Amino acid sequence: MASAGAMMAIGTGAKAGASIAGGFLQRGEARRQARRVEKAGELEAERMRNEAAQVLSAQRVAFAGSGVDPSSPTALDVAAQAARIGELNALRRQFEFQEEARAIREAGSRAVMLGISEGIGTVLEGGYKMREYGVGSKQKTKVR
Repeated sequence: MASAGAMMAIGTGAKAGASIAGGFLQRGEARRQARRVEKAGELEAERMRNEAAQVLSAQRVAFAGSGVDPSSPTALDVAAQAARIGELNALRRQFEFQEEARAIREAGSRAVMLGISEGIGTVLEGGYKMREYGVGSKQKTKVR
């Protein structure tokens, strides 16, 4: 049978390892979630671009229907402005998704640091308890 000191050391090591591994697992999940958010942002931006293209087509039809030459400078200026606004909106929305993904990744990195910190704390606490209770030494008295 293992000694009390060995059992305490094994328990401390296992608990510390679990804390550290938990942080890395959380970071991995955060990275996967961030990739999903970025992909959703790309899809949303593409949807918005398609919507802007439909608005642009509707403008051309409206110009032609009202007798305005779609290739006139005024019609082209209006169309160019609509295209710029559509692209700006798509880029802004994609940026919002990217910022959300960045925040998720940062949370994952913090989880790793927290796991490591908790692991170190567990090892230090285990060492202190072993010393306090005299585990592993010949003296079995409590140190004050």
